[in-house]
Amino acid sequence: MKLNRLLNKQVLKYLPADFLESEQGSQFIQAVNSSYNAYERDIDLLNHAFRINEEEYTEINGKLKEQINVRQISIGRLKNSIDSISVKTESFNHGNESDELLDIVNFLDEQIDKRVQAEHMLRIREEKYRNIAANMRLGLLEVDNNDHISFVNQSFCDMSGYEYDDLIGKRASHIYIKGENIERIENKN
Repeated sequence: MKLNRLLNKQVLKYLPADFLESEQGSQFIQAVNSSYNAYERDIDLLNHAFRINEEEYTEINGKLKEQINVRQISIGRLKNSIDSISVKTESFNHGNESDELLDIVNFLDEQIDKRVQAEHMLRIREEKYRNIAANMRLGLLEVDNNDHISFVNQSFCDMSGYEYDDLIGKRASHIYIKGENIERIENKN
């Protein structure tokens, strides 16, 4: 019978030859041999499991470090974005060094609410201005930076003889100026 390597050394060193040749001795050695082999298999399995766990731990730890790094970069970019759209007195970094995403999201929600409210107020004021301009007795023509007409009131249309739709989007300098005077005006703009 083939014995476990370690058991074989111990049997040769400590047991007499006649013990190994007896029926009881042979059965005893076979039982101990099975135990030794099972123990070595268990040790091999345990070592294999530890190696796998260590590899998994290393992989998971690497992924966590990468996620933390991405999170920190994201938080930094969020703060920069918030600062670029915030009123300087309400900057997120001003008195708040939190890196908690929830704090950043709450601050961003507040800024969005304020922005929406400001835009709403601006639309109300613009509508009020347009109503005043539309109902006043003076002619009013509004142009953008490219000399295109963006607004005209009814008084201007009545005075000029043009229709509202004929003026919107047209170049203001082309309405009353003709010929070479158009070139002079365009060169000055």
